[in-house]
Amino acid sequence: MNGCRMDSALYSFSHTRSQVASQGYMIHAHPFYELYYFVRGEVDYLLSGVERQLRPGTMLVILPNEFHGVRVHSAAVYERWTLHFDPDMLGVERRDLLLEAAEGDPALRFLEDAGAWGLEETFAGFDSLAGVEEGLQRKLIPLFTEALLGRLLVYRRNLPLPARPNTRPSDVVKQVAAYLNEHFTERITLDGLAEKYFISKSHLNMIFRRAMGATVMEYLSHKRVTYAQQLLINGLPAAQTAEAAGFGDYTSFYRHYVKHFGRSPNRDYSRLTREQSLLLREMTDMPPAAGRTSQGTGTESLWERLPEIKPGEESGS
Repeated sequence: MNGCRMDSALYSFSHTRSQVASQGYMIHAHPFYELYYFVRGEVDYLLSGVERQLRPGTMLVILPNEFHGVRVHSAAVYERWTLHFDPDMLGVERRDLLLEAAEGDPALRFLEDAGAWGLEETFAGFDSLAGVEEGLQRKLIPLFTEALLGRLLVYRRNLPLPARPNTRPSDVVKQVAAYLNEHFTERITLDGLAEKYFISKSHLNMIFRRAMGATVMEYLSHKRVTYAQQLLINGLPAAQTAEAAGFGDYTSFYRHYVKHFGRSPNRDYSRLTREQSLLLREMTDMPPAAGRTSQGTGTESLWERLPEIKPGEESGS
């Protein structure tokens, strides 16, 4: 694998080339936005139940906590640009407008002729920042990101609505996912869902996994632990977070949290509240706290600050 990579507490940009085939989808999710641009290779992409074989010049817009993944068919060169970012790095007065570029159903966020609109050149502009001094790089990448989102917004507003493909999740999957999204803090069982939607447990799990990249209970756990992490960030103690996020007891919460994040919720509670202070220092040009080192920023990278959530294998996107 080769290419370039630039990271900070608010963004992660990479231009990657690899030559490794995968047997299945490498499904994952993360709590920040991703803009993905496919340059070349032989790959399929699964985004919230929508599956496409990618063509060069296709761009994908991936929302926070949305299951997605790539399947690489061969050892041919697989090249892509990826930009992960926290919306906090966008200008406050422009943020809501720019994030309109990321709206819409998953099927509408496969942008197959993005290259014709010059979005490839916009991504390529990030490469030019790889050799720039880090302090200047951290100031320019948010501006480049805003320029990319602005161009994407114009592109999407001029894009005719495509015919809806046959890759949409079934009505049952959509109904179950919508129910989980709204009621995930309540007591939910697979038996109860199967009875509610008049379907067997095994068949429900099969069609849900095929569409969403995770089983029903994996999806539910993902919703709960990501919500729990936000509660911890906001200062709610772990024991109260367990109840508020829908876990029946602290032991269950602890087990699921460690499985997703690789560390205890109490450790994240103290770590994340410290990092809020560090992030504020970075955003206001205050000097970082002593003893913190990561690319000279005084904070960890975006991936370390907000760990990736993987219900399955490691990510290849």
